[in-house]
Amino acid sequence: MAGGGVSIPQDGRETPHPHPSCPCPSAQMLHVDTAVLLSWLLPPSAPHPWLPVLSWLCLAQAVLAVSFPVPLPSLCCCVCPLCACASAVVLHTPKLRRKVEGARGGNAGGRCCPREPGQAALLPQAAASPCLLSLFQGTNGSQLWDTAFAVQAFLEMPENPADYQKYYCHMNKGGFPFSTRDCGWIVADCTAEGLKSVMLLQEKCPFLTKPVPSERLFDAMNVLLSMRNSNGGFGTYETKRGGRLLELLNPSEVFGDIMIDYTYVECTSAVMQALRHFHEVFPEHRAPEMRETLQKGLDFCRRTQRADGSWEGSWGVCFTYGTWFGLEAFACMQHTYRDGAACREVARACQFLLSKQMADGGWGEDFESCEQHVYVQSAASQIHNTCWALLGLMAVRYPDISVLERGIKVLLDKQLPNGDWPQENIAGVFNKLCAISYTSYCNVFPIWTLGRFSRLHPNSPLAGQLQPRPSSGAGKAPEEAWSA
Repeated sequence: MAGGGVSIPQDGRETPHPHPSCPCPSAQMLHVDTAVLLSWLLPPSAPHPWLPVLSWLCLAQAVLAVSFPVPLPSLCCCVCPLCACASAVVLHTPKLRRKVEGARGGNAGGRCCPREPGQAALLPQAAASPCLLSLFQGTNGSQLWDTAFAVQAFLEMPENPADYQKYYCHMNKGGFPFSTRDCGWIVADCTAEGLKSVMLLQEKCPFLTKPVPSERLFDAMNVLLSMRNSNGGFGTYETKRGGRLLELLNPSEVFGDIMIDYTYVECTSAVMQALRHFHEVFPEHRAPEMRETLQKGLDFCRRTQRADGSWEGSWGVCFTYGTWFGLEAFACMQHTYRDGAACREVARACQFLLSKQMADGGWGEDFESCEQHVYVQSAASQIHNTCWALLGLMAVRYPDISVLERGIKVLLDKQLPNGDWPQENIAGVFNKLCAISYTSYCNVFPIWTLGRFSRLHPNSPLAGQLQPRPSSGAGKAPEEAWSA
């Protein structure tokens, strides 16, 4: 095992390690050489297309070397590219890192690639654990996102991962993930919605006696300010780090636009809303940067609005979703209807939504919109599309209440006797072509929409149907009523 290490095949014979002086970061975390990783990715029972795989790796190396102004060995080792990637994945996924560290405590037999005397390597059997395989499913849920939309709830990452700069990862102290803490990766709009949720809960729920310390709110705001792109907008997991030519190396047959993190109207709008609310509560905290970021975000929304007044959504279906976020961005910057008039961008977006209102008063957009990049109307109105259109119109205080009432009536008519709303067409999309089902949307967004309508238009006859009914919990404190 001394002198650079050996590879031990399954038949027990020792052969010299193919590259004993490998300088890649995997020497510190995960010791699995390229051949082992390739054999893990391509099972022995399957044909091994070695030439295409190795050709792809070589091409990726060349493009990365040209696209990124960093030393090549630091980003991706010239002899162990997959090894370096696996090392980074392990380092920044807390749950997996605990498994790996446990596996490194001893050698249970099988193939391994020890590099230093006395240091055990991660076994391929451990590398192929369900914990690691779950990483390649894209995510482990959407719990935080749903909770933030439903009750504006709280979950915060406490610190930056070790060596995050070494692996060219973004800082994440104060950020919020898409699901749970074990996910390990923060997202800009999740952080924005999570921060806004926490602040609204603390402001509107006096029975919450243990507020989140201001320092943690500052951490969330600081990480948001660090995620702004040069074009003024915001992406998802990190800032934009390369050009669109990298998409030529996209090995996926399902996902589009995944090689770099792009800028999205939804993420930009969510961050703008959170920054605006935060700035009202903490006006002295990094005030010049806050004002600059808000203005640049609004400029980005102006530039990306389509000629028909819509914005294309990337994380929901599709133009209805994007236009809702676009209108919320303008609303948070005080660009709303006054005396029946609004700025050009807001008026065009509202006109777009009005042109898509269906005969029954609702809105319905098909998932095909995401694939074709044009608005494709569904056969029937959809609860989620109707809510997004109404929320956008109400955000900018659209003055024609009859338009709103027609949509509100659709939501009231679709409510089931038990208070639930039915599941309808797919509402979410991931990376252009992957549909994602948010099962809570059918209830969260009608409640949100009906609540906003009742608050803004209390004199409407429909608002009278939305008043709370007396219950066994009436007169009690909120937490007592909930438990009743």
